[in-house]
Amino acid sequence: MADELKELVRDLENLDESFEESFEEEFAMLASRLEAKASADAPRRTGRLASSVTATYTDTGVDAYLDAGVAPYAKYVHANNPFLTNAYESMQSEIDAATDRAIIAALGSLT
Repeated sequence: MADELKELVRDLENLDESFEESFEEEFAMLASRLEAKASADAPRRTGRLASSVTATYTDTGVDAYLDAGVAPYAKYVHANNPFLTNAYESMQSEIDAATDRAIIAALGSLT
């Protein structure tokens, strides 16, 4: 019984790392897909607006924004055509599925 308890404690201590690794893998891929989708959906003239879309994985999830250094007018265009928000909303089921996969993978790492 004591050995089983020690093993459980060890597994629980490693769970945080397992969650972090699982989420990083899933959400790094989602960030890339979100960036590509929002860029493709951005209104086109010169391509600067599409180039301003940035989405990266952070330790708190996916950080997505329009880089004002690339296209200073991005927030004004987005106010009338929320292409980044729309891309995120259209991917909601994919985001939910990725969250489920990450949780299952992390829990599956328990022995």
